[in-house]
Amino acid sequence: MSDFKPIMIKNAVTKYNNAAVPTVFNSSLGRSEDCTVTAPNAAWSVSFTLDDKNRDALEQAARAHFNDVKATDKRIGSYGGIHSMRKQDDGSVMYTARKKCMTAKGKQNPEPKIVDGGKFPVENRDFWGGTTINLMVTLLPTNSPASGEWGISILLDAIQVVEPVYGSDEREDFGVISDQNVTAASEFDDEIPFG
Repeated sequence: MSDFKPIMIKNAVTKYNNAAVPTVFNSSLGRSEDCTVTAPNAAWSVSFTLDDKNRDALEQAARAHFNDVKATDKRIGSYGGIHSMRKQDDGSVMYTARKKCMTAKGKQNPEPKIVDGGKFPVENRDFWGGTTINLMVTLLPTNSPASGEWGISILLDAIQVVEPVYGSDEREDFGVISDQNVTAASEFDDEIPFG
């Protein structure tokens, strides 16, 4: 049995898309920052939420795969869950799938494939949160260096953009407010404490 188990995750909704540009987590700022592919710990990633049915399916697949691998590898400890799982303020659960930019041997990995519904490459890889996607990922039992717990890492292979959400670089201008009184600055001269 292989430690690596490929699965498909359907109807995920993105929270953060870092699959377009490599990023690295800056622990002092508490956020990911763009970087080069050769930066230490650089990775492509996508964070997403799932509805209850798909979340349960992912959790069951992760636990089952972990237990299958543990049955053949006695070095593996108790299952602690999916490492990238984070509970959100609204009660939903967010997961993150990652692909390291460099292999352990120092060779560059290809960036994750991102396709549309027709399986054609997506030109604009910078889709926003709220985009519906399908993911091809690989589940891998790992030990978390941060917590020391065993669990499952979700490795990113490919993304299919189902319903994209894109932002705009164009700023909207203020609209005209016709039913509001506008006071001239000269009416405030007496109230200005600096002279």
